[in-house]
Amino acid sequence: MLTKGSAALIEVVAPGHPLYGEPMSIESLTYAELGDRLGASPEAARSLARRLRLPRRPGNDGKVRITVDLAEIRHKPLPARPPGGHRAEIDRLNARVAQLEGGLARVGSTVCRT
Repeated sequence: MLTKGSAALIEVVAPGHPLYGEPMSIESLTYAELGDRLGASPEAARSLARRLRLPRRPGNDGKVRITVDLAEIRHKPLPARPPGGHRAEIDRLNARVAQLEGGLARVGSTVCRT
């Protein structure tokens, strides 16, 4: 059904009509709540909200609330880092560098003698 608006024609679609679509599940969440839903930290949720430019508003409790449709966010958290980080791999690579530098020094001293 078409109705005449002030400047344009607007098509009004009633619920249940095929063009109406599925209802959106928009929620207002704090960073901590969004992080819990996504399986991430509040800091990661804040970063994601900024990156996606999600609308933010201060809540009555003083906490910032993000207006988000969780069905539209495709967030896959990165796997957690090992407790020691990459320290073991860095130490292994540093040992290999020292070994190669020692071999290079031996080759250099042999070349200098000839």
